[in-house]
Amino acid sequence: DNTLKELESDYAPRFLRIHRNSLVNTDFIEALVRDSAGHYAIRLKDQAGEVTVSRRHISDVKEWLDRQ
Repeated sequence: DNTLKELESDYAPRFLRIHRNSLVNTDFIEALVRDSAGHYAIRLKDQAGEVTVSRRHISDVKEWLDRQ
């Protein structure tokens, strides 16, 4: 029954917020991709798919990737 904000703070830096309603486990991030319309998504390892990154959180995601 925890909020995402509580989970994010309890499990940082293992989880990264990519949308107001989404956290992603950093162990599974393969790449940040941008489509032709300029929208960003996280590509997950092992062909698990892609998850949309909101405009609000793209700078945090890029900052996290720069530190890796």
